[in-house]
Amino acid sequence: MHGDIMVISARRLFLDQEFRNRLLTQPQYLDDIEEGFFSSLWLPCGISKMTWSRRLDDVNAAIRTTSQKIGRSPQHCLDIGVSSGVSTQEWLEDLHSNGFLCSVVASDLTFRAYLVRINRQLYVLVDQDAQPLQYEILGITLRAWCRRRYYLFGHFITLWVLRAAFRAYARKMGVAGRIAHWDNFRIFPAGSPVIYPVRLVSHRAEALTLVDDAPLFGDVQSLRGRFDVIRVANVMNRISFSEPELRLMARNLRARLVPAGGLIVQGRTNGRGVNDFSIFELDGAGRAGVVHRVGLGSEIESLILLALDGGIMDTYARN
Repeated sequence: MHGDIMVISARRLFLDQEFRNRLLTQPQYLDDIEEGFFSSLWLPCGISKMTWSRRLDDVNAAIRTTSQKIGRSPQHCLDIGVSSGVSTQEWLEDLHSNGFLCSVVASDLTFRAYLVRINRQLYVLVDQDAQPLQYEILGITLRAWCRRRYYLFGHFITLWVLRAAFRAYARKMGVAGRIAHWDNFRIFPAGSPVIYPVRLVSHRAEALTLVDDAPLFGDVQSLRGRFDVIRVANVMNRISFSEPELRLMARNLRARLVPAGGLIVQGRTNGRGVNDFSIFELDGAGRAGVVHRVGLGSEIESLILLALDGGIMDTYARN
């Protein structure tokens, strides 16, 4: 579904309660609808919210077996950049079903979004900085970005016009300021833009503990020094971030581990749908080593090891 240009609109998925109630009676269909919706969203930083079910099963299994082999029993886990939360919920279920009675916190830059109604025919889904994520015009849903193959049809011109028109509207109506000072999800009175808050989370993940993260995994007080295992899937890469930014992200991850150390699980799903991940262990002295690899391992494995500059333990990774 997410390969098509047309996807469901945020208005129908989150605000049309009658439609959503019908979907809830067909869980598999709702899963497909949500997969298409989240896969259509790209954040302004260049990261996609693409996701699909069972994507990280082999990574979850590797975390369990590695924890057992090195004698660690995680109590608190953190999943970073979780998109819709589906993979996080599956990780939590996998841990619990295999005897790991631990908690899992999910963090992301964009859990909260806002649907701006310009008129009855035009809605724009925006992030917390009022940057467009999706347009709906006359019931037709358009991505806020253009695939290369659609350049031939002039789709980028349509998006350029929409983006310019919404930018002018948002500036005139103070949309960004209203979002920045949002209070208890209230809707502003007549004469103001009609703005609806939405949570960009799958119905399957609504019970998760969600935390708004900071850019480059910056200092979020509630996340410091708390976790035995941190998983970072499909976030850190050389396309979206520079090497200094990646090193800073790695050091910020270390600050979120418990003082006694723990595991950092980092990697990505490649273009063939295969997972390439490395599992790093940090000890209490801050020394780091790779204890397991899934697939080819992380493409930035050496960079992360050097960034965790408390010293490098002997690497004993096993596939």
